[in-house]
Amino acid sequence: MPHLGGGLLKKADQMANPTKEQITLRAYEIWEKNGNPSGRDLEFYEQAEKELNAGATEDEKSETFLE
Repeated sequence: MPHLGGGLLKKADQMANPTKEQITLRAYEIWEKNGNPSGRDLEFYEQAEKELNAGATEDEKSETFLE
């Protein structure tokens, strides 16, 4: 029987503490979904950080900043 505990714990820990790279990638996704506006990079970075720290679902993420 495979041992899953360590892998699951590691993944959960990564979700709770996203890396700067993960935040940056999510911020880029948000930026693209909003039509690549200039001057809102900090806003999107902070939103990405908030989402990843909160463990937002994919549905919640897809609705971010969409108008």
